[in-house]
Amino acid sequence: MMWLLACASEPALPIETGLDSWIVWDPPTLSLGRLHQPGDGGFVRTRDGLPIQQFRALGPEGVQAFTLDEDFQQLDSARLTPEGEDDGDPALTWDQDAIYQAAPKAGGERAVLRKFDADFDLLASVDFALDQDERFLDESITVDQGRVHLVSEHREAGETWVDNQPPSDEHLRGLHVRVFDTDLGAIEEHDLTAQLPGASPENQFWGLGSSQIWTEDGYLVFAQQSVGDEVTWPEGESRGGRAVFALLFDQDGLPMRTWGPLSPAGQDAYWPTGSLAQDGFLYVSYTFRRPEDGPVNGPPDPDQGNLALLVLDRDLQPVDRLVLTDLSSEQLAAHGGAHRSHLEAFEGGLWVSYDQDGRAWAQEVLLD
Repeated sequence: MMWLLACASEPALPIETGLDSWIVWDPPTLSLGRLHQPGDGGFVRTRDGLPIQQFRALGPEGVQAFTLDEDFQQLDSARLTPEGEDDGDPALTWDQDAIYQAAPKAGGERAVLRKFDADFDLLASVDFALDQDERFLDESITVDQGRVHLVSEHREAGETWVDNQPPSDEHLRGLHVRVFDTDLGAIEEHDLTAQLPGASPENQFWGLGSSQIWTEDGYLVFAQQSVGDEVTWPEGESRGGRAVFALLFDQDGLPMRTWGPLSPAGQDAYWPTGSLAQDGFLYVSYTFRRPEDGPVNGPPDPDQGNLALLVLDRDLQPVDRLVLTDLSSEQLAAHGGAHRSHLEAFEGGLWVSYDQDGRAWAQEVLLD
């Protein structure tokens, strides 16, 4: 069933939905399908195909690529991280021809970007120095239209957290974007910053734990930022509740529009690390904490919450939300929570991949 929507004067959203802009379909009905736990690891990414592929970070063993059958039983594995390399937080993506993986190097002053073929053999590698205003942790990477976008956090004046307090309100905070071609040749770099009405402060948003959808028309970013003390947590312990926002930038990195908060009030919502456009809707996965779970001191520790999936229409308005995990406050304190989620579409649904307590998970979400 569909209904018609009058065209608005706001900038068009940079998403390819496969539908005319004046047609809006009813949102799908969401339900939980099978939950898979194929092994250990963090920074989990699941790729649809025959066979299914899953990528996980296994500490000193580096990033491993696993091939799985339809029941997520392991068929084979291969190591991606070259022997002798000591990488930090990995980011990974793919297109039909190759796999791309990035990570900070030991010492935190340089990072590396690698390209692998379908057999997980290394094709190319480039390392580069990090800017003094850059934080290369929980970075993200996407490949689209022949360009690889590698995203870290920009902090003006290189400020860091001190005594659980965030960088100074006087300075900008946002994304640092490096653009490469698919042969790993550097093309350009941008700092993406914006004023974010409803945030506290309004001149900052987090590059850490963000996700992006890139197109030829612009950059749609999902990120977190504080919204004050709406969950009544002390200012000295936390900036208060965080929320998920969306920000639209043009191809030159100039801000065009913002939306949010998109996540429910009364919760601490952060690390929106999974996002994709599918059949006229946008899906965003993120971590959240309830007031009874207590505050997260300083930077939110992404392994201390539950996961939810947010569904947005093409006007960036929430139309549905599905809670994916339901860990109690006691479980979160004892074993950590579900975090670092990633979205991948398969026929009839989505996989939400994440890690919890050192193990890799993939939750099927069925779309009817």
